[in-house]
Amino acid sequence: MRVHRVIALALLLTSCNGHHDPPPAEPVGLELVTPGLPPLAPLRYALAKGTKATLALDVDSKIVADQTGVAPPIHVALDVAVDDVLPDGRMKLTSTIRSLGTPGDDPTAAHVDAVGSGLEGLAITATLSPDGTIGDVHATDSPLPDLAKAELAQLVAGFQQLAMPLPTAPIGVGAKWRTSRPVGPAVALALQTTTTVEVTGHTGSTLSYAIASEVHGADQTAVQDGISVDVKGITGMANATGTIDLARFAVDATQTAELHMEMTTGSDRTPMTMTQTMRVSSH
Repeated sequence: MRVHRVIALALLLTSCNGHHDPPPAEPVGLELVTPGLPPLAPLRYALAKGTKATLALDVDSKIVADQTGVAPPIHVALDVAVDDVLPDGRMKLTSTIRSLGTPGDDPTAAHVDAVGSGLEGLAITATLSPDGTIGDVHATDSPLPDLAKAELAQLVAGFQQLAMPLPTAPIGVGAKWRTSRPVGPAVALALQTTTTVEVTGHTGSTLSYAIASEVHGADQTAVQDGISVDVKGITGMANATGTIDLARFAVDATQTAELHMEMTTGSDRTPMTMTQTMRVSSH
């Protein structure tokens, strides 16, 4: 399996997050279900200029179809720095790809490591709003092989998902909010995800949370690597628990995800289940 398909699945079900234009009230598509228990307080990202963090993402994926396949594990390390804080509170970020590859000695993953070596040192810039929306995402120009360009495009699309959208209203422990959005351009399928976030703890600038997501898609035809595939019966779910420090951009979380579909190419019809575990840690 090419590495961009693995990253696409990671983005597909990292559904606690999303990108929207800066709103005057609640982020577009965000519905506050309950504010939780007192004391209530507004939650905002507030990173000081010069703040630095390293985020590590470890992804393990498996596909069960006519033949079961296990994708090589992927490790991505990003160095995130706050370059400036604008008068309206938005934070200008630069994230540098420290590494992208496979941990250990996996002979099936040479292509992953080759792509990763071409991406090391590249920077992605973005603007983080206090309510958790990320915009103005750009990668630095650099000559890359076509496959590495594809992977960089996936990372740029996924960068919008590194922050959690926050409700505008004050909230407390037990608060729940729901977001619904289409899954973005990182995947070839037209999908809709609905996610519920629950605050399970709040100490200082750190939140503990639990997430439950559902993914659905209408029957459709997708094109992957120049091949048309009819896709039916798309359903998926994801669950995650973790902590996030709104003052340090530090995330520690574990997510499990599962996606079901039936794929038909010509006369070949294959039920497929994709499962994934993703761990995010900060250093």
